[in-house]
Amino acid sequence: MPDTKIQPREAPEAPASSPAPVVDNAALNRLLDAWMRADEAEQRETFATLVRSLDEERPEAYKLFP
Repeated sequence: MPDTKIQPREAPEAPASSPAPVVDNAALNRLLDAWMRADEAEQRETFATLVRSLDEERPEAYKLFP
């Protein structure tokens, strides 16, 4: 009679984890500083455009920015 016992399998090896990305803190600080010094008038205009676009086709009762 054939052997009908189920043999356990070995667990597959876990994939090797990739190393953590190297972060250039100085570059991040320069980027954030540049964003903080950005043109405030342009930011206000962009926000106004965004608000109009989001509410443009919504029914009056469902406006996000009434």
